[in-house]
Amino acid sequence: METIGPQSANSNRILKPLPRHRRQVVRQKVHTPAYASLNGNSDDMVLDLSEVIDISERGASIQTSSPWHMDREINLCLDLSETKSYVHTTGQVVWANQSGRIGVSFPNMSKGSREKLQEWLFLNAMVGAANYVARHPDEDEGPQERPAFHTQRVLGPADEPRGDYTSTLAALAAVRREVEAQGGNLASALRLIADRSQAFTRADGCAIALTDDAEMVCQASSGDAPPVGAQLEIGSGFSGYCARTGFLQRCDDAETDPRVDRE
Repeated sequence: METIGPQSANSNRILKPLPRHRRQVVRQKVHTPAYASLNGNSDDMVLDLSEVIDISERGASIQTSSPWHMDREINLCLDLSETKSYVHTTGQVVWANQSGRIGVSFPNMSKGSREKLQEWLFLNAMVGAANYVARHPDEDEGPQERPAFHTQRVLGPADEPRGDYTSTLAALAAVRREVEAQGGNLASALRLIADRSQAFTRADGCAIALTDDAEMVCQASSGDAPPVGAQLEIGSGFSGYCARTGFLQRCDDAETDPRVDRE
């Protein structure tokens, strides 16, 4: 059986991605530490860690120490230290270059592993939004440039290190405990998350929509936001723009923002 792992480079040619593996979900840039072990199974210790560059529920870009070949199935473990969780899954190397960076898809991730990753992605997005505002406290607010959340500075005074996530993580840990206290009541947990997200970000409103096949329906709402049961039109409007891009967005004036569908 052929060993799965890094392969020696035989040329300087960049290994191009296969068209059938074209990315369908926008990945988040990593704002809190995340690493991957690419040569273990669910029983192994996490060794030979490689840095995760960006990630989504569907796949990740990972910087390894040596070039890889494409179309290789690997066993990997994601070390998501800020949520103290490990995600074990199989992956498929869908692109690679000579610097050792690879793109890995997650075609068979289990429900439990996906939930752990979703939890980390939520925290990572919140930290990214908080860091942005902390770095740009005096920046003019334009509809195309700022994140979706009007976020208070949660990283402390301006002279503190930008990598200090203490305040953000403490607040999110408190929300996590509140959500866990809801047990299996998904509707109640989503309402709580919507309320806390609005408070954290000082937004006028917050809505949480979940996909069901081809539809995206609002499941929780807080403040000035679409009501529960409202269907999101992914193909148009500001909310649809957020869903299509996968990035945090901000709208300061619905009358002038070109992303808003005023019809």
